[in-house]
Amino acid sequence: MKKRVVSLCLLLAMALSMVSPVTALAAEESAASEERETVQVYADTEEENDSGSAEGSEGGEPVEPPAEKQEQVISGVEASYSTVYGAASLTLEPQTNGDGTFSFASDNTDVVAVDSASGEMSFVGAGTASVTITASETETYKAAQLEIPVTVAKAKQTISGVSSSYTKYYKSKSTFTLKAKTSGEGTITYKSSNTSIATVGKTSGKVTMKRRGACTITVTAAATKNYTGTSKKIKVTLYKKAASLKASKYYKKSKFYKRLMALKLSGSSRTNILAIANSQMGYHEGNKTSQMGGTSSGSKNYTEYGYYYGLQGAWCAMFVNWCARENGTSTKDIPRYCAVMSYYSYYNKKGQHFYSWAKTKGGKGKYTPKAGDLIFFSDRLGGSTHHIGYVRSYQIKSGKVTVTTLEGNTSDEARIRTYTAKKGGNGKIGSRYIKGFASPNY
Repeated sequence: MKKRVVSLCLLLAMALSMVSPVTALAAEESAASEERETVQVYADTEEENDSGSAEGSEGGEPVEPPAEKQEQVISGVEASYSTVYGAASLTLEPQTNGDGTFSFASDNTDVVAVDSASGEMSFVGAGTASVTITASETETYKAAQLEIPVTVAKAKQTISGVSSSYTKYYKSKSTFTLKAKTSGEGTITYKSSNTSIATVGKTSGKVTMKRRGACTITVTAAATKNYTGTSKKIKVTLYKKAASLKASKYYKKSKFYKRLMALKLSGSSRTNILAIANSQMGYHEGNKTSQMGGTSSGSKNYTEYGYYYGLQGAWCAMFVNWCARENGTSTKDIPRYCAVMSYYSYYNKKGQHFYSWAKTKGGKGKYTPKAGDLIFFSDRLGGSTHHIGYVRSYQIKSGKVTVTTLEGNTSDEARIRTYTAKKGGNGKIGSRYIKGFASPNY
């Protein structure tokens, strides 16, 4: 048996030795090729490749994770803005610690319109809005936003086109028109404080005269969405002129006539009469007709006031009469007399109002004389009246009564006089006495 095995091995060795060298080399290359393909498959296998990456990384650079972006902060603007409607535009100029690009937006474009790129804010209406500033995201910075509240207040309106006062010659039912304008959008309306003097169209501004006097017309511009309301008061005075009674050619050339004609009588009869009387202060009587201009130094009682009455003589009562007639005062209120005693008797009648000194507060009574009252004088206590004038003012202070008057024929002139008497006394003023006061029913 052992001999048979040995024989087979020898046969096999002989067979191998007979194979060609080329064939053997091809076989070796084929085996090597198979080996290389096996290695390649192993290298391309994902699982196998990952398991070997640790070994392969020992000689390479580490891979770093990306850096986190920084916070971006917006500054350089106010925390809030307040302005008024119609104000000039304002441009926001924000700053940032980053490199983002700014953009702008308003949440109420009826109040604030803002340019999205430039940040210019226009204030187009009253109200509130919020303007948002955005800094865009970049490679290194996060996006950021800032909200800014903006308040736009209503603008004030102003009224123009009308004066603060108008003085017009009164003529029944005459008209003139006020043409007020406003700087805003409010509707213009008008209202008179006294429609018995003048009425005015609510929206037309047409003023219609009713009677002499003064009233206030209020012009109003109504409030609107963008404007506050406002008003303006206008004083309207409707006047008359003095009656310009029959005048001498000498008086017409005088300064006293010019003063008279320049008067604009708009007040009560009391006020007007005092204005007329005051225009004649300084008038001096003359010695003849040609001296009735009032600038002579005569003493013969030639006056314009006597010329009007038709009698040249003592003229204090005629002066009172002339002033009342120039005003157009009724003869029931101030009669047409030339004598002091006639006036005294008239006001002592029932229905008229005469107050002796004792019945006034200057004496021991209750009546307080008023401007426009008539004042009567006596040359002795309890004596008859011999002089008359108009009361300009009356006051009691520190136990003294002070009366200022406008009188004719006092030291040959029309003069302003001031008298002082003891309160509670008998009305003594120097060498004569205040007899009392008359209060006409003007």
